Amino acid sequence: MTGDTAKSDTGVASRRAFVVDDDTLTRQLIAAHVEQAGFVPVEVEPQQSDIAGTASSSGPDDVMILDIILGPDIDGFEVIRMLGQTGFAGRLILVSGYGTDYLQTLSSLAGALSLQVAGIIEKPVRPAELKRFLGVEG
Repeated sequence: MTGDTAKSDTGVASRRAFVVDDDTLTRQLIAAHVEQAGFVPVEVEPQQSDIAGTASSSGPDDVMILDIILGPDIDGFEVIRMLGQTGFAGRLILVSGYGTDYLQTLSSLAGALSLQVAGIIEKPVRPAELKRFLGVEG
């Protein structure tokens, strides 16, 4: 993960999609979908330092696709609090296989911390649903 702003071939800043998931295959699959949607994918390891670095380098056109269950060291509640404290400037798409009630609770927490939630997705992630929350047609 790098904190640099992505640039297109014309030197113009591009929209980044930070993909945070503890499952490497899922992270790569979501990264491929966001790239097809016109975003620059940035795969982020589910570690506090990587997520904090991502949050502090974010811009308003960026989006973070965040799996909620990230393993034994960090969970979605902790990440949401960290994003609120570091002033994450982008939008969030929350993802989980644990059901919409859990996702709704985290979405409410994010809203209370002044974070922008673009949507919630129950796994498996469907490309059309992801594109809709990314604000991309088709």
